[in-house]
Amino acid sequence: SQSSIAWASDGKTMFTGGADGKIYSWNGASPGKSVSNCKGAVQSLAIGKEGSDEYLLAGGNDKTVTIYKVSGSALTKSNTVTADAAAKSLDFFNGSVLAGLKNGNIQTAKFEVKANAKGDNEVQLDPSTIMSSHCDGECWGLEVIHLDDGAIRVLTSADDNRILAYDLTKRGCLAEGVVCLDKPKKKKKAAGGFKGGASSMSS
Repeated sequence: SQSSIAWASDGKTMFTGGADGKIYSWNGASPGKSVSNCKGAVQSLAIGKEGSDEYLLAGGNDKTVTIYKVSGSALTKSNTVTADAAAKSLDFFNGSVLAGLKNGNIQTAKFEVKANAKGDNEVQLDPSTIMSSHCDGECWGLEVIHLDDGAIRVLTSADDNRILAYDLTKRGCLAEGVVCLDKPKKKKKAAGGFKGGASSMSS
């Protein structure tokens, strides 16, 4: 089974992370090449650019975050770092990487391409915890939102049924939403509301 997905910028190539620890490339209905990534499932994938180069980040169940350079459907491993816990969600933000971890915290790392001891360029990540997020659950979802006024917010979701909105500059939580399920006779509805301002959604 596949537990994560990310699309390349060409709009044609898709990568998925498998429960078998492999990353699969797709260009159509069938998987193509695969890369062995980690022990256990690939929990999260994210694609971003540094200059003209495109990179794929893969969060493993073994707490590793592995960086690959993307060329079409081919992946070239650049580096692997270890987070405090498994990265359940990943995103790129202003030259940095954000990771929502299994322990509920959010870590960040500056995304830098440097020469290693052999003289080869590789991506350097030095993760550090910037805030505690879902202390009672795993941080399953993470999304960076750019607002019209230039402000930047980070939304996170978890298995504690909460949605949290953060200001990264102040490193604080701005709003908290609670997800609940109603059970009408014919159709289930999901509703969410934020403290300090109402918001709802249904399906």
